[in-house]
Formats: sequence, structure tokens, C-alpha cells
Amino acid sequence: QVISVVPSTQRFDILQALIENSMFPSLTAILLDLVKNEVLRESRRADQVNGSDRSQDSGESPPWASQVLELVELILRPPEGGPPCLRDHSEEVLSALNLLRLILIIDSRGSRSAKMLRDEKIRAVYSEWLLPLRSVVTGIQSELEKDGGDDENQMACLLNPVQLVLHRCIELVEEKMKGL
Repeated sequence: QVISVVPSTQRFDILQALIENSMFPSLTAILLDLVKNEVLRESRRADQVNGSDRSQDSGESPPWASQVLELVELILRPPEGGPPCLRDHSEEVLSALNLLRLILIIDSRGSRSAKMLRDEKIRAVYSEWLLPLRSVVTGIQSELEKDGGDDENQMACLLNPVQLVLHRCIELVEEKMKGL
């Protein structure tokens, strides 16, 4: 509610600063969900403007697109290197993947298609974010199948939604790459 009183031009900056400085994965996940809501709101606003005046579509990325992709990259490809630790950060990884999925869906629709994710960015998303994460998920899954204790069952419950959204993101990116 508080963020909604801030002018839209500053909302992404505020959310980005909060996410970058958050020390708690659960809080980061909540903040990423707020970013997702902002992306949805801005996308709908752009659709309404473009629907009423087709000449308004300038062919440029929305101003928030690069910031949002930076946030997704911050989570899926942490500054310390390598894919994120799913045992400690599954909530924020799931939120980042859901945000990426929304961006991929928005990007594949209508006249703005291919404007948020350029060719080189879509390849980087695939090879540097999604494939390494899929390897981590697959590795954890095979470990869980061997062990099978209570901790492993809890980890499997955390991993399942991540795996589902990750798989969908990979499908969307592969569809987009076919058109390149």
C-alpha cells in the first residue's frame, strides 16, 4: 500500500534499492512480487495507451525493463558467482522466476514482441541463468532421491514449485529462440 503512493517513475528505483539491500530471502521474495505487480500494472497501462493510439508504440523497451531484468539476474546469478543456493534462497528464486516468466509472456505478445529481450539477452538468460539453475535443481533432486529423510522431504517441497516455473521459463525462452 505504501509503495502505491510513490510516483510510478520512482517505484522501481525504490523497490530495486530495497531488494539490493535486503538481507532476508523471504523479504526479497515479497519485494520481487511487488515488482511483478508493478510490471503487470505498467504493462496494462501501456496496452491501454497503445490500444487507444497505435501510433504511440515507439518500438522501444519500456523504461522499467532493464531494471527488472537486473533484479532477476541479481537473484538467479548472484554477484558472488554461480547459481543461487536453493536450500537458503528458494523463495526468492521462485519469485524471480515468476517475474521472469511474466516478462517472457508480456514480451511475446502483440506489437511489443521482442522489445524487452533482445537476441543477445535472451541467449544470456537461457545459457547463464536458466541452464545453470536447471543443473542445480537436477543435482539436488538426484541427491534427494538417494537420501529420503525428513529434511529431504522438506527440500523437495521447496524445490517442486521452483522446478515447475523454471521448466516453463525454459520452454518460453526456447520458443523465443526459435524465432531468432
